[in-house]
Amino acid sequence: MCLQPLWATAGSSRSTALARETWRCRGWGWWTGSWCGPQGRAKPRASTALRVHSTPPRLLTRSSSARTGGPAPPARWPRVASKGGKAVIVVDVPAAARPYPIYESRLPVMGAEAAETSILRMYTRVMVSPTASLAYTFKTDLTSDQAPEVAYFSSAGPVNNPSAANRLSFPTNDILKPDIIGPGVSLWAAVRSSSLASASTPTFAMLSGTSMATPHLAGIAALLVERYPAWTPSQVMSAIMTTANVTTNKNGKILTDATGGVATPWDMGSGHVNPKGLMDPGLTFPATATDFYNFLAGQNLATTKTVVPMGTKLSPFPAYNLNRPTISVSRLNKTVLVTRRVQNIANTVSNYTATIVTPPGIITAISPNRFTIQPMGTVTFSLRFTVATASPDFQFGSLTWKDQFGHAVQSVLAVQPLYK
Repeated sequence: MCLQPLWATAGSSRSTALARETWRCRGWGWWTGSWCGPQGRAKPRASTALRVHSTPPRLLTRSSSARTGGPAPPARWPRVASKGGKAVIVVDVPAAARPYPIYESRLPVMGAEAAETSILRMYTRVMVSPTASLAYTFKTDLTSDQAPEVAYFSSAGPVNNPSAANRLSFPTNDILKPDIIGPGVSLWAAVRSSSLASASTPTFAMLSGTSMATPHLAGIAALLVERYPAWTPSQVMSAIMTTANVTTNKNGKILTDATGGVATPWDMGSGHVNPKGLMDPGLTFPATATDFYNFLAGQNLATTKTVVPMGTKLSPFPAYNLNRPTISVSRLNKTVLVTRRVQNIANTVSNYTATIVTPPGIITAISPNRFTIQPMGTVTFSLRFTVATASPDFQFGSLTWKDQFGHAVQSVLAVQPLYK
């Protein structure tokens, strides 16, 4: 299903409160770049990976990628079982990567951080015949952790952000990306993999990545289209974004694995997808094909390669005026006026009032700050941002429209007050 130009990124979240795995491990035998016999004496082997051959059980460890900070590829894991291996330990896993993404494996897999790795190495050096035992318990725990968190590998903005683990590639920071985050860590997914099954036999594995988050969003979008078949792709996107959760299951701030700090809209977009709330969003932000043509023209991208119909009369506008739920203004010089248009998708007359959380260092004014809107009617409003305190960093706030029926239509505000 093709949603819309600029639908772009569905970030990955980690729902840590839904399932917690506890491993109790005791004793590991291993050798750096060697294959160890039962007595721990090294037999040279042409390899740079960390491997284990202890008595019993047999274990194989593999280092995480030092260059990317991410997990090592599990391509060789199937060979562990063929040699009698019972489990896999991935060593030197960055703290931000915990819990370790399991990927494709029919063996138990766990990750060890640097401190844990040092303890395991010390144990194998002092023991003549290191042994290991592995006990596994599983329980559902809805009380210990907050969820969701933004996964460390999830793409983050702004454009050309050197601190982001996965930087976004986009023509402007006047469009806030990502749009939304969804479940993307250690999901039980259907796969076809030569390492797990023949080409004709489907199977399942625990997988992580935006490739897991995106199907969640695509399925949710399909449900919206089923309920509202006349909606445009931009309205589907709008409903998903304006109803997203911006707090955790404990009403706390959403964190990011990458830094351990509070996630900003450049990490999580509008927030974490809320499948229940988005079915009745109240208002949507519709955008037509002509809107996108004019956006492209404003970015000097309206060429034959972008499939702008010949003879189209273009009226270029700044990227921040593209009719999207989020509002982002980069490199603000003194003041700017931003406009948006909303449509009432409810079948009743609604009275909406605006509530603004102003970005720090910004003076914000909205007109109108309240309106009455007919069923399927539209209203245009404007926001003026004025720099009070200059800063090179983006500042964040929100705009929420509330009506008498309980609708709360939330938009993220991101402003970079560069010049006063």
